[in-house]
Amino acid sequence: MTAYYNLGAFLGQYYPPFGNGSDGEVILGSGSVTLKSIYEDDDVSGVTTWRGTDKGLNHGTDSYLPYRNKTFGNCRNVPNFTNFTINNGATLTIDALGEGTDLNNGVAWFCCTGTCTNSGAIDLAAKGWIGAPWTWGDSENGRGPGGGINGRGGSNPPPYGGTGGPIYGSTNIPKKPWEDLFGSGASAGGGAVYDDSWYGGGGAGAGHRSVGEDGSDGLAKTPQTAGPSSGIPGNGGGALRIYAVNFNTESGTISVNGQNAVNGHAGGGSGGTVYIKTLNGKLGTNKITSTGGIGLTDWASSVGGDGSEGRIHIDGPYTGSTTTPPIE
Repeated sequence: MTAYYNLGAFLGQYYPPFGNGSDGEVILGSGSVTLKSIYEDDDVSGVTTWRGTDKGLNHGTDSYLPYRNKTFGNCRNVPNFTNFTINNGATLTIDALGEGTDLNNGVAWFCCTGTCTNSGAIDLAAKGWIGAPWTWGDSENGRGPGGGINGRGGSNPPPYGGTGGPIYGSTNIPKKPWEDLFGSGASAGGGAVYDDSWYGGGGAGAGHRSVGEDGSDGLAKTPQTAGPSSGIPGNGGGALRIYAVNFNTESGTISVNGQNAVNGHAGGGSGGTVYIKTLNGKLGTNKITSTGGIGLTDWASSVGGDGSEGRIHIDGPYTGSTTTPPIE
């Protein structure tokens, strides 16, 4: 394998649309590895770089900073590969965004001057905004506005079941606001007064919440005061951005799916976003998914809403298709 460790010094701060290739060729051969670990760490099991087998790129702690790219360009502070290969059985992933205290988490962003071949998996499912806990009477919002653009609710009408989120957010995958890249977390459901009795209202999917006595929904970014939990809702999906001259995932999979509710009558998280810029894309059929998580029912009168689908956009020519959701 050719070493490219001096290339960055010659190219300086020049970052063309597909990067400058300064990190050379990288192979993810086995295991589940975060992109941040490949970029920052010295020893990384299952990875081969110009530095050797089981060696990362060693840029140092806190050097993977995709958040800066919302202002300064496409390929700064992220891997700049020549070729990047994910072998069958290997998985590329990322740290979860969670509460959103570090917006460099939850997103996998890399550039490639040659060919990116995914024969394994890129898995960012449930890596977006975290689901919110449950309160009596007024269920807490899922964190974040999220990436979803449509959704549906539980099968029972209010006051029993919270509904899923309607279309919201931009249909375009933005650089700003950055928060909209990630799928919303769902709510866990709230109590609703009906016939003088307390019922656990169904959780709303797609970052919406079930509010008040009638179980109606509203959209808001700010979480309410948490109460005792009667269910664990799903987290939203993460965000993937790839800039590669050639991109091939015909035999691999990509997931930025929202998480299903874990228990109770909570809602499912919404899907995240996939943005791929390429001159030659080979996608296969339904290899890329951004589905909404499924809400749960813990008794007949409490139905969690399903999360919304996310967004997939391919910038450039490609073959193949997706259905959940279709490519924009």
